[in-house]
Amino acid sequence: MRRCVFFIALLVTALLLLGPIRSRAECPCMKDTLDPPFPAWVFGHVVWEDESTTQSVYDLVHGYLTRGVPVDAVIIDSPWETAYNDFVVDEERYPDMGKLIADLHANGIRVIFWITAMVNQEDSEYQSALEHGYFVKGMEARSWWKGTGGMLDYDNPEALQWWHQRMDRALELGIDGWKVDGTDPLMLYQGWKRRQDYATKYYSDFYDYSREKTGRKIVAMARPMEQGINESTLHLPGWANPLGLGVWLRFAPVEKSFASWVGDQDPTFDGLAIARRHVLRSAREGYLIIGSDIGGYRGGGPYQEVLLRWAQFGALTPFMENGGIGEHRPWRFDDETLDIYRAYALLHQALGPYLYSEAVEAWRQGRSLILPLGSGEEYLLGRDVLVAPVRRAGGKVRVTLPQGDDWWPLFTEADAPELEKCRIRNSGPPLLSGGCSFTHAYGLASYPVFFRAGALVPVDVADARPLFAGILELAGKSRAVLVVPSASPVEEEARLTVHEEGKIDLIFTGAVRPGAADWPSFVVASPWPTIPEDAPAIGWR
Repeated sequence: MRRCVFFIALLVTALLLLGPIRSRAECPCMKDTLDPPFPAWVFGHVVWEDESTTQSVYDLVHGYLTRGVPVDAVIIDSPWETAYNDFVVDEERYPDMGKLIADLHANGIRVIFWITAMVNQEDSEYQSALEHGYFVKGMEARSWWKGTGGMLDYDNPEALQWWHQRMDRALELGIDGWKVDGTDPLMLYQGWKRRQDYATKYYSDFYDYSREKTGRKIVAMARPMEQGINESTLHLPGWANPLGLGVWLRFAPVEKSFASWVGDQDPTFDGLAIARRHVLRSAREGYLIIGSDIGGYRGGGPYQEVLLRWAQFGALTPFMENGGIGEHRPWRFDDETLDIYRAYALLHQALGPYLYSEAVEAWRQGRSLILPLGSGEEYLLGRDVLVAPVRRAGGKVRVTLPQGDDWWPLFTEADAPELEKCRIRNSGPPLLSGGCSFTHAYGLASYPVFFRAGALVPVDVADARPLFAGILELAGKSRAVLVVPSASPVEEEARLTVHEEGKIDLIFTGAVRPGAADWPSFVVASPWPTIPEDAPAIGWR
């Protein structure tokens, strides 16, 4: 089974890489002056564990990398401080945090610190802050899940100056972002409007001050939209809430949230359903880059099928991150789990240039990178990738392909006669007709993913090199453009603008020819800058 899964993953990717077609690249005479506020690394693979030490962080990253799974960022969750939110590194857990961060950075891995704005009573500066009035009145000794403390008063300039001096302790270590946890709902004790006002200032300050202080695109990872009351919080099974009803809370402001994770879920299919619900609602509210804790945050799991279906969903959202209570490392399950997880992490990496380019366009238009379709759970990831999430054990999914376009399935299984009614006859490639519906049980290694016919999709070959091995025309290359086949009987012109962080935009134009002779097609984009063939050596081994 293990070899079969790996072969399927390799074959599916290899099918994308045959036969160049006519294309050219152009460089515009000036760079677009609208610099996106998000860094490109947020479209990578982010990993973490609920509680860690220096050694466990090294082990976690090393475990992924040595098994061929890329890592782009690590979240150092609580507890990393001597007291929660005092910004002083606990040297018993992290004897040399500066070296740990430097080692991770040397290997192209960013670092995110967990944080809130609660100052607990055991904090050495709590009493002084209390005496100076640095906490919200009436919220000086509020119980929360990490103890009892005061909530910082963001309307007090002196309190804010004191708080920023504390933040500097971590910023000076060179971190790349904060995981700003959701303590702002505690302000509901003072009213709905007061809580929303506090939330805006809370998340915005971590975002604004960190960027002002460092001059870098520091990320404030935070919740977007989340249900404060639903079947999970009421301890009811998923079937008890078929309409997905609940009381919604807005957390971070849309314009300051570029690494949105949708809170804590159970490690079950019901938990995965709630994560999807939150992702789609957040997308409708305009949050740009959204993801969820793969496998769920809470304890008690996940088991293999939940982890993999969540990993597949996570790989096909903009923000792919894996961590939480319990075991989330795929190699701790079995070889099959690792093989499938690796394939989807590499798929996410390969789509990195596409996700960044589409995010730039979406940001300029004021919308999400995820485009929900109708009232169901299908969505577009960018404008050219369709996803129909697997919702339950067994992998059976009802797929309705959007009208107006034909679609190429990334996973085509030989034993799928139910798709035959949707196939376009004599098209050469296995294209499916828009507007058609079918029901299919997807095997554990496959997922309902479809590319829009005739689209040009920029991909990263270097980051997915193990899957692209053996494709001679791509040897030594780092970037390429996938030309998705078309059923049109005539040659069609296609145009693509590729955005790269800190680079001049590239414009590609090409002809998508009819028939199967030149498909599947990749056009190697020679004007793109090259990157080193191999990642830097792991410095701590």
